[in-house]
Formats: sequence, structure tokens, C-alpha cells
Amino acid sequence: GVGLAAGLAAQAADSPVLAPDAKVEKLAGDFQFTEGPTCDAAGNVFFTDQPNNRIMKWSVDGKLTTFLEPAGRANGMYFDADGNLIACADEKNELWSISPQKQVTVLIRDLGGKWLNDPNDLWIRPDGALYFTDQNGRCIRRVNATSTTVDVFAGDCTSVGNPVEGAA
Repeated sequence: GVGLAAGLAAQAADSPVLAPDAKVEKLAGDFQFTEGPTCDAAGNVFFTDQPNNRIMKWSVDGKLTTFLEPAGRANGMYFDADGNLIACADEKNELWSISPQKQVTVLIRDLGGKWLNDPNDLWIRPDGALYFTDQNGRCIRRVNATSTTVDVFAGDCTSVGNPVEGAA
């Protein structure tokens, strides 16, 4: 609370990002655990309230609304070039694409018949390649933008998920 605010205020004086007179202000509450902040092309900020299984939207006009609930216990998120919200949905260890109309498409459910190991955060390069942490797999995976193949970018991914029920 107060210690964090004082620390941020002290950092603001030396920050090239924050104005010297910047003040920390609480904008909203009633969240259990927030994650995955990202913004769309219009500047609206989206973040997850993971234990409450919802994605929140803080609009440029200052309105806070629930964008999607339930939200697959979404965690890390990032917007793609088409305006879709890409999310690490760790309820079922999947990667989702969520359209502006809130239509959910599962992008990756498993790799070779095995679950992902807790996809956590992601980033999309300007060329469309997607990188995500497979947290309990202890690695970073890359999804090729043109072929949609998935490979290991960093780490060894030796910790693999359990077999997907019904997968061959």
C-alpha cells in the first residue's frame, strides 16, 4: 500500500518514462489477482482477474467493464495484428484467440498429444511469430507465423504435460 506508493513516487523522479510529478492513484479494486495487461490499437487496457476467471477492459473513456467471463483462467495476453486478443488460458492449458466480438477460438490445445505445461505469458513479434512461456515445461515456445508450427525457442521443455484424453 503506502510503501509501494512511496517507492513508485521516488522512482518517478528519476524515470525517463514517468513524469517527475506523477502520482500513483488507485483506479479500481475488488480483484483477487490481476495479470496480463495489454492494450488494443485504440488504447483500451485489458487485464485478467484470474481467480475470478474474467478479462477486464478499462476503456479510454475511463469505464471498467468485464470483457469476457468465464475466460479460461486467462493469464498473459497480447493483441495480434488483426485485433484479436491472444490469451494463455491455463484452465485447460490452451492458447486462445478472442475476437473483438468475444468469439473464442482455441489456437493450441496440445503438442503431439500432450498438454501444454501452464502457458503463462506471450508476445507477438511484428512479423506475426508468437512466443509463449510454457511455465512448468520450463521453456519458451515459438509459433511460426506462416506455418503455425511450434518449436522450442529457449529452454529444453523436458517437463512435458500429461497425455490429452483421446489423443492418439
